[in-house]
Formats: sequence, structure tokens, C-alpha cells
Amino acid sequence: MMNTWLFMVHASLLAYLLMTILLLSPALLSMLRIRRAKSEGGDALLVHVKTDTGISNIGWPIVLLMTGSSLGLLIVLGSTVLLGVFAIGCSMVPWYRIRLCRERPVWAGLIMCGGGAIVIAIYRHYVGFMFLPLAAWILGVAALSVLLGSTPKKLPGKQSEQADPVPAEP
Repeated sequence: MMNTWLFMVHASLLAYLLMTILLLSPALLSMLRIRRAKSEGGDALLVHVKTDTGISNIGWPIVLLMTGSSLGLLIVLGSTVLLGVFAIGCSMVPWYRIRLCRERPVWAGLIMCGGGAIVIAIYRHYVGFMFLPLAAWILGVAALSVLLGSTPKKLPGKQSEQADPVPAEP
């Protein structure tokens, strides 16, 4: 969204580069967290079901596409409250339980962003010019809150089993 806005204001190439680096950093951090969780074994609640039907293979991408389209529609409508509520609602969905999101998070993200981009491209004349930076900020804050909320917390006073206790001096 910010790149679309930069295009509308005829920004320089340096502005595109800086904005891309700034906004891709949280995405890369979250992808690294997904890989680490995947390699550690993780959640016992995951159910691995292998189905060979075409319906199950196309169902979740359609759900992701429609979710992105809903976000795009809220951006076109210019409703900050509804966009914020929907973004926080999306951040509470356990996306890691969806096989596509767990195994191919980049494709899942591209499908979801593609749904939003299609709606914004169709209704580009109705998009509020200054609403795009605000919408990008709302979605960025929702994404960062998920990233910070999923960070494991170490409580003071509790030591891990692997750490050697420091002997007290007399």
C-alpha cells in the first residue's frame, strides 16, 4: 500500500527502497520465527491430514484470497475502525493450523496480498489518497503486535533446566 501511495505522489527510487526495507523487516522476522517454530517441533495440537482431493487443495487459497479481498474492500471504503477491527481479528486467527500457511507462508501471504491488490486495483479511483498510509500503519501495527505477542517471555527468577546455577560466595 505504501508503494502504491509513493507511486501516486511520484516519489523517488530512494523512497521506494527505504519504504520497502522498512516494511519488509517485520515480515522477514516473522518468517524466521515460523521456521524456528517449525524446526523445534512445536505445537501438539496440530493435526496433519493428507487429502488428495482437489477441493481441499483449492479451499484454503480461496479463503485467503477472500480475506485479502475483504481487507482491500475495507481500504477502498476508507473505514479506519472496521479496518482496525478486521486486522486485529485476522491476527487472532490461528493461521499456523492451515496447511498452506504452515508449509508455504510466502505463497499464503502472496495470495492474501493479491486478493487485496485486486480489489484496490479495480476500485483505485475510489481509494482515498491519504488513507493508504493510514491503512498501512494500521495493518503494520496489527502485524507487529502479533509478532511481539508471540515472542516467548522469560520470567525473572525462573531459571531454565539447562543453565548452571551460579554458586553463592560465602
